[in-house]
Amino acid sequence: MFEFRTYEEDQPWEPPVDDNRVATFEVVYGETRDRIAAYAARRCDSPQYTAHVVAETFTIAWRRVDELPPEQEARLWLYGVARPVRRRP
Repeated sequence: MFEFRTYEEDQPWEPPVDDNRVATFEVVYGETRDRIAAYAARRCDSPQYTAHVVAETFTIAWRRVDELPPEQEARLWLYGVARPVRRRP
């Protein structure tokens, strides 16, 4: 049977997060953020759009963290994500 649970008002509900996924993303982000930002900066005509491309690229990486390839291949995968992101209006 379904059980209702109540939560205190000062503690909002947060979805469970797999620590391995978080660790994987943190490592990839730490190793690639500067290169992805430089890639975007060379191809975007404003700092604001550069920031948008970088943020969107890593948002997609977080959503698809289980698909991230290992080590150096992750950087190439992220370039592949950033390329179409920068072309969006």
